[in-house]
Amino acid sequence: MPTHCRVSKKITAMEKPYWRVSDAREVLDLWRRSGASLSEFAREHELCRNRLDRWRDRLDAEPTTPRFHRVRLVGAVDSRPATEARTGGIEIVVSGGRRVTVRSGFDPDLLAEVVRVLEALAC
Repeated sequence: MPTHCRVSKKITAMEKPYWRVSDAREVLDLWRRSGASLSEFAREHELCRNRLDRWRDRLDAEPTTPRFHRVRLVGAVDSRPATEARTGGIEIVVSGGRRVTVRSGFDPDLLAEVVRVLEALAC
């Protein structure tokens, strides 16, 4: 194996079956600093080269700065959020598509606890 591909830092993301964007960035940064080709790095760390290719392409295609679009409001504006104006409350969507409707006068501590419980539930 090429010596320039040896990396002293061990990254736990390499052992994960699924990577988050932050995991992929960490692995790809390590690859770039190694000086090895993508194939050499994949072989050295027992990674699938196609996985590295896909993540590299995906991350390279991401815009580096947020894009904003002009918005022009037309007609009268209700000061309440749109969902509240229609239903008398606001709707919060948490993981797994679960929805919580909150009406005015809600208890913020209770809402925080409900959201924590719903986020912790397995899908």
